[in-house]
Amino acid sequence: MNKETFINKIPDKLFAFLVNMRRQKLYGDRISIERREGHWLIRSGKIQLYSYTPKMTSFGMGLFAHKFERIFKIEPGDVCLDVGACIGDTTIPMAIKSEYALVLAVEPEKSNLIYLRKNIQYYPTIKIRAKAISNRTGSMDLHVSNSITGHSLIPDEKSRIVDKVIVSCETLDDLQEHAGPFDFAKIDVQGSEADIFQTASKFLGSVKKLVVETHDFLNEDKQTARFVMPYLEHRFSFIEMTGKGVIHCRK
Repeated sequence: MNKETFINKIPDKLFAFLVNMRRQKLYGDRISIERREGHWLIRSGKIQLYSYTPKMTSFGMGLFAHKFERIFKIEPGDVCLDVGACIGDTTIPMAIKSEYALVLAVEPEKSNLIYLRKNIQYYPTIKIRAKAISNRTGSMDLHVSNSITGHSLIPDEKSRIVDKVIVSCETLDDLQEHAGPFDFAKIDVQGSEADIFQTASKFLGSVKKLVVETHDFLNEDKQTARFVMPYLEHRFSFIEMTGKGVIHCRK
């Protein structure tokens, strides 16, 4: 049983209690998690998110800098890209830290999009692109997980797939042409990291700061990060991996 499967079995109220115990121990803070009008409302500092579940998102609330800015920061005026925006838990910090420069949030999953739109309504510089990023343009199957963060173009039993839907896809180079260039980009595509860089030469050539969260636990060979590295090594002057396979790159 992997972490997401275990967490999904915990009752919501007990989970909220355990999250705050752990956050208090590790980071010295707490978050507010409450049920409101049929939704979960999660608050951390200036950020609040509505969600259909408090799980998998609430522990990371307010920890954007700890995970994605450990090496370099988003600067005021940075145009940002959030690939795998989920419900906005990373998108909104990007908007705040860039002092409300353009942030493009890319998310293909229908339920996540409903809450993403609700959560960004007071952030006019955030724009949504309701597509998946792939190594080709067209339509592909999105494997829908019972975890809010587990949806992927790669079928995997460990993510507890409960449905399969057809979504529109584009490449990072397509996205670059449509809305780039970007100063800061975060990519979290649940195991497709190496695939999407196959058709991303223009994007990789222009983005200044890039953070890629790899997901070795979704791949049997456990080599996602190793396969991603060759696409990055000759494009960036600085590359470092931190935490659980988070790769930080800078021109």
